[in-house]
Amino acid sequence: MVNNTESKHRSTRAIGVVIAVVIAVAVIVGALAWNGSNRYTPQAAQEQTQTVPATESKELKESRAALEKKLAEAQKVYDANYSKVVDPETCGKLGALIDGTEGLLEAQPALAENFKTRATELDTAMKAMQEAAKEDPQVAYTRLVNETKAREAEADEMQAQADKINAEIDRNTRKEYERQQAEMEKQAEEMLQSTDQLS
Repeated sequence: MVNNTESKHRSTRAIGVVIAVVIAVAVIVGALAWNGSNRYTPQAAQEQTQTVPATESKELKESRAALEKKLAEAQKVYDANYSKVVDPETCGKLGALIDGTEGLLEAQPALAENFKTRATELDTAMKAMQEAAKEDPQVAYTRLVNETKAREAEADEMQAQADKINAEIDRNTRKEYERQQAEMEKQAEEMLQSTDQLS
């Protein structure tokens, strides 16, 4: 009777061990399958990218494409005319617009109006640089010198006007101070006279 009971217990334990092993194997296989299906691969990343719907409107896509085309054109104009232009301001303006446009195309949120405005700015700067490249270098240099002198003269005139205004303010301030000082002395004298009368 005891032997039969022990045999039943052993059978029950054996069955339990087998069930536990089966469950563990199933869990491991399932985990490996999940990990394999979610593992990063270039193909999976490409498939995931392709499944993301486009969020840009037709107007935004068109304005972006137009700006990218205008940017490439501006770079060609800059490279072709950089050495021919005497005025550094003209070169610098187009160069700054080119650099800024690259960042604008990557900025979020992207706005079609911003792309259109920048395309117009690039077009204007390109035309200015192309016109400057046609100018005779000596004529351009003379013009720049004259413009620089004119700006310096204008700055000197503005500084003179500012000095004049400041001087007038100083005079008025000094007059007001002297008036207030005289008023205070007069009041002090009147107070002394009143004290003398009381005594």
